[in-house]
Amino acid sequence: MRQSLLRWLVCFSVTLSACTSVPRAPDSAVELQAAYDERVRGIATWVQWGFRGRLSMNDGEDGGSGRLHWQTEGKSSQLDFRGTLGKGAWRLSLAPGSAELTRSDGSQLKGDSVQALLRSEWGWEVPVEDLVYWVRGLRAPGPVEGIDFDDAGRITRLSQSGWDIEFERYRDVSGRQLPGKIKAVSGQLTIKLVPARWTVPLTGEGHA
Repeated sequence: MRQSLLRWLVCFSVTLSACTSVPRAPDSAVELQAAYDERVRGIATWVQWGFRGRLSMNDGEDGGSGRLHWQTEGKSSQLDFRGTLGKGAWRLSLAPGSAELTRSDGSQLKGDSVQALLRSEWGWEVPVEDLVYWVRGLRAPGPVEGIDFDDAGRITRLSQSGWDIEFERYRDVSGRQLPGKIKAVSGQLTIKLVPARWTVPLTGEGHA
């Protein structure tokens, strides 16, 4: 009788210990959303930021990759690319209501919409205006079809504007968590961005 009682007490103690040793993670959409809001607080209001890294695009038949230097100031952005991608080097300049593509030979192509401009140049629908947000680990303005977070409130998967985006290898950049790789897929087109050397505002600076 005493041995049976002892075994029961030992089993109960082990079970209780196992239950109390598991850390509690956010377990509701509300908590995950709050963690996301806290993590990105301030990032969405950066006025000046940029990075150097790699860009690749492929539609299953054509594509290429190379080095990308992305600079944003306010609502204007400039993307300088060096690599293959079928067109060699190019510079894409964006401002509200206008876009300009400068080719390696110095010739220029202008348009009111960056999507229309790139569609006429490459035949691809490249969501540059949404990538401004995605590359920083943020969802872009507008409807979201689906979103997944990790326990730290960082987006791991996002479905938006007809694209499925995966966010990988988050790392600390001046106290902010930013993705080290973004893969966006829409139909046959795949875009991969690997930001490396970031230029971001110091904490409390560079905000709108």
